[in-house]
Amino acid sequence: MKKYNISNPDWLDEDLTKELETAGSNEYGTPPQIIEPLKYAVGGQFDLDAATCKKITHIAKNYYTKEDDGLESPWFGRVFVNPPYSREKKKWVAKARKELTKDRVEFIVFLCRGDSSTNWWHGLFEDASYVCFLDSRMKFIGAKSSAQFPSHIFVLGDAPSKLSDELDELGSVKRLTERKPLAD
Repeated sequence: MKKYNISNPDWLDEDLTKELETAGSNEYGTPPQIIEPLKYAVGGQFDLDAATCKKITHIAKNYYTKEDDGLESPWFGRVFVNPPYSREKKKWVAKARKELTKDRVEFIVFLCRGDSSTNWWHGLFEDASYVCFLDSRMKFIGAKSSAQFPSHIFVLGDAPSKLSDELDELGSVKRLTERKPLAD
């Protein structure tokens, strides 16, 4: 019995797909194959999606769009972020690292291009509890084909052990710190 529906989740509709098809190369909609296991791992939804498109994907109860500016707004609770794939990546990483030090943030799940040749990637790697190297290249919502780059999911902070278990189904998970996971 499946734990979640990745083939046709109720939040994925034609409007969202069309919005992302026309958004250009900076917007990469997180596919259900990633969203649904993450939602399951946190028991429903994250508290915040810090960088979503205008039409939400129901990964979080609260969200920041481009207009809300997740770089300037406070993050809280259990945070998911798939930031715009632009040259501002280092700003998003700096924001995540800063927000992790705040008492209002429980943990951050950060989906990004797997680019270990960059300083921002190494910044995430330094602070992460663990990282998932996805087994295959993602086909983002609205994309005509799979990405031409690998993707990684970094977990910063003390996340439930169920999250690590779900990520293990998506790729190779490497624990980076000796942090003790929160009880489920």
